Amino acid sequence: MPTVIYVKLRNEGTDVWRPVQAEPVTQNVYRVLDQPLDDEDWPVAQNEMVECEHRLLSGHECLVAKASQTPWGKRRD
Repeated sequence: MPTVIYVKLRNEGTDVWRPVQAEPVTQNVYRVLDQPLDDEDWPVAQNEMVECEHRLLSGHECLVAKASQTPWGKRRD
């Protein structure tokens, strides 16, 4: 069942977090289901697996992408 994780956008000048749909793969690892909008630069790609951690964003606990776990991917943040 898909869940929402947050991806930090690149090249925004300030911290901007995009909520994206992802599916759990293992504990703390999720596969990104969404793809970036045309004008957004994401540090992860659609279908990439990312390690997530809980973090407070605007006073709410959220799952945020922290590092790629896809064998062909590499950390791009």
